[in-house]
Amino acid sequence: MQYYATVPMGLEEIAAEEIREFGGKIYEIRKGRGRIFFEGELELIPKINFFR
Repeated sequence: MQYYATVPMGLEEIAAEEIREFGGKIYEIRKGRGRIFFEGELELIPKINFFR
């Protein structure tokens, strides 16, 4: 499934690395906009929300 995450501007790279660590595949980072677009299994979402 495809998702996007909203993060504080300037922290896109850090948040993207965290998503990768949980098994997500990043396909676009909008630096300065606070958006990260990624793919992953449905189980990825609760992991990101709980451990982040």
